Amino acid sequence: MDDTSGQAPADSGASQQASPDEQGQYNQFVGRAMELIYNQKMFPQVVQMLRGGSNDGQDQKEAGQSGPAAGLAHATAMIITRVYKAAADAGANLSPDVLFHGGTEIFGQLAEISDKAGISDYANDRDKLEGAYFLAVDMATQQLRKAGVVDEAQSKAALQQLQSMDAKGELEQVFRELDAKDQGGSGGEEEQPPPANDASMQGGMAPQEEMD
Repeated sequence: MDDTSGQAPADSGASQQASPDEQGQYNQFVGRAMELIYNQKMFPQVVQMLRGGSNDGQDQKEAGQSGPAAGLAHATAMIITRVYKAAADAGANLSPDVLFHGGTEIFGQLAEISDKAGISDYANDRDKLEGAYFLAVDMATQQLRKAGVVDEAQSKAALQQLQSMDAKGELEQVFRELDAKDQGGSGGEEEQPPPANDASMQGGMAPQEEMD
């Protein structure tokens, strides 16, 4: 598991650095997501989702989406939604930048797990990585709306921001960072979750440990 403590969100072409509050939110958001992904009971289910299966509803099947790329998108959206909803329920007001950069870090971590498990080869398939990323954004937006933590106006604004970044070429830096993160990730052996460390993150964001 990558150590996310102390990592400032990538600015993706923006000159403004994260504020201390945003940095703290980012560290906690990503840290909670990693705890959820690498939970001893959750991790095998996450891997199953990355293979294209689903333990968290029938969204993929209903949408006619299947396969590893859809599995990566669905797993990313599920993790983001659970952690974000837990934060909102605890009274946290996460900034859009924290959601974007934190979500991108979660996506990259899951893509790396997928490659290491021999499910995919995103390290050498940029098109599939990009396709899965945009699908993950779409799924996460839908799930966040369904969970009642963002409204239609917020989700439209987020998608417009993403489209604007893409048009300006700012997403290229994001994908370069994802490529660099994923290089060497396909080892053909399924990654195992590390020993649980419940004390690694303290605070109000406490996602559910198992999928329903």
